[in-house]
Amino acid sequence: MTSEPGPASTQSTTASADSTENEIAEPTSTDFDVETALTKPPADGEWVTQPNWTGFGPPDSEAVFMARCAEFGMIKLTRLLDAPPKRPLRAALAAGNQVEEGYWTGDESDQMPSGNFEVYAEAPIFNALMEADKIAILAEGTAPLIVPGSNQFNEQIQACRNQGEAAMP
Repeated sequence: MTSEPGPASTQSTTASADSTENEIAEPTSTDFDVETALTKPPADGEWVTQPNWTGFGPPDSEAVFMARCAEFGMIKLTRLLDAPPKRPLRAALAAGNQVEEGYWTGDESDQMPSGNFEVYAEAPIFNALMEADKIAILAEGTAPLIVPGSNQFNEQIQACRNQGEAAMP
């Protein structure tokens, strides 16, 4: 497990009975069943690359999982799911023996219900994802999404890493 999730993935909003204020919670050790998820076959679908993102989804349909470069050397992952903006959902990405935990955060401006999870482009999870034959994309309260590894996905990760290097002085 990595110990440094990205900035957008390190906050969760929870409400307590004594307060209506938002509280920051750190990601905790996962209770996702990563081992079982990674034994499942990948979902039916295909990888598609557009100018600013690479995504996976059913043929002739919307992508259910996308990766794009974000600011400051980050990669923004998006999964179609209902992640309310004020209550992020716990998240985990897994491949091989690597797991990256954090939170899917919703965006009210999105046209379709989705959650975003930002991770540093140089995080060890991306090395594992680039070598994997399948990737588990997990969100609390939902079935795991298992997608096949892909050269298109690997190229997107590498482009984001290169973008971060280009931004360095």
